[in-house]
Amino acid sequence: GYGAFLPYLRAGWPLADYVGVDVVPEMVHAARVRHADDRHARFDVVGDALPSADFAIMNGVFHIRQGEPAASWEAYARGCIQRVWEVSAAGMAFNVLSLHSETDRRGPHLFHGAPEEWFAWCSGTFGRHVSLLHNYPFCEYDAGVEGGPCEGGW
Repeated sequence: GYGAFLPYLRAGWPLADYVGVDVVPEMVHAARVRHADDRHARFDVVGDALPSADFAIMNGVFHIRQGEPAASWEAYARGCIQRVWEVSAAGMAFNVLSLHSETDRRGPHLFHGAPEEWFAWCSGTFGRHVSLLHNYPFCEYDAGVEGGPCEGGW
């Protein structure tokens, strides 16, 4: 995206290194312009190789599936999450729109997942250090996983 998480990070960790990635070159350009004065931040178009990090945060990455069938979008999302896990030394977090949201909020272009299924998948895939928050006002939930593969979290 355009680096919207960076100001939040800077409030608590002003000198932390930050790498933002996106598949859309225009979003990366917008982030570079918006945060040009931050010498501890870098923005790249993501390719096959992901940068390694202590923590990875994927916010809103899986919300819009356009015309992709829900099952194939879910498989794609899980594959992406597994790739990110492999390069995250201490943990990661991601969010998904909740299947328990009001039906009038579920557009056909959006992906909604069942939190209980995602929790089971995360704990079965990444180990027991999994958290699920289902109290966000935007009908989404976060899954956080501590202890990346470098920490033996499998």
